Amino acid sequence: MKKIYRRVLLLGLVSSIGFMSSCEKEYFEPAPPPDPNDTTPSVDTVSYSLDMQPYFDANCVNCHNGGIVLNLSPGLSYDALNNGGYINLATPASSNLYVKINVGSMKQYSTPDYTAMTLKWIEEGAKNN
Repeated sequence: MKKIYRRVLLLGLVSSIGFMSSCEKEYFEPAPPPDPNDTTPSVDTVSYSLDMQPYFDANCVNCHNGGIVLNLSPGLSYDALNNGGYINLATPASSNLYVKINVGSMKQYSTPDYTAMTLKWIEEGAKNN
């Protein structure tokens, strides 16, 4: 009887050591807060040179190349938009560029993704980045 008791006790001891050693506790460190001095653009930032101008080149420059009031040709489009009253930083959704491609005369030449990207670009300050 003592042998059985010892074996049960030994088996219990080995089992409890196995259970205790198999449990792992994972510790997660919270992400550090963003550095307010970091000027690196986020992935979600709309770039004028990488996002806006390529769209103009592919979809708008055929007509807006100097023969029509708004010249969207590379090197000229940014100034034409900002100096021509097409951008309203105070109320981006009322910007002439956004209104024309969202509900106006140029809607047929726009896409929902481009329209959203344009609004985001204006909301971000319509930077020449």
